[in-house]
Amino acid sequence: MKCGTLSSAPEAPALAFTPLSGSFTGVGPGERLWEIALDVVLAVLTAGIGWLIWTIILAKTGQTPTKRLRDKIVVYSRTGTTARPLRFFTRELITTGMFLYLVAGLIWGYGVIIDIGGFWVNTFIIPIVIFLVIVTDIAWLFLPARRRLIDVILRTNVVEGNGISFSSFANQPERGA
Repeated sequence: MKCGTLSSAPEAPALAFTPLSGSFTGVGPGERLWEIALDVVLAVLTAGIGWLIWTIILAKTGQTPTKRLRDKIVVYSRTGTTARPLRFFTRELITTGMFLYLVAGLIWGYGVIIDIGGFWVNTFIIPIVIFLVIVTDIAWLFLPARRRLIDVILRTNVVEGNGISFSSFANQPERGA
């Protein structure tokens, strides 16, 4: 090639993974908030144990019980494959844990749940910090990327499954983590 001439770009290398097949659409803020609320309600109604067992069973599909009922999938953003169980559990346990903490604190009092640092820390500081983390996390949904802060940190995204058979990709691990 001579200096100053343009040539076609080199061909992109083949992918070392198989992305999920089908059409995927990102889920909007309203649906994401609705799903968080439903997950918390299911966790409360099953005393946390039923929700946890159901989530463990569904982990390979990248779904919580609510995501399964509403046909949504948690995918690894870089590859488009379902998120690995460890990434998936980290994401879901942090989210559901924070909301359950707030709900349980409203019911039983925050000092009963965590008893460190005295009255002011238990009753005001810890709940306010967790509340601010939740508000910040959810506020990210309203940015153009429509992803929560935890999605950005863990490099995940929630997409619509559009009726795709979950068995066709349930065993595809994420690559390039």
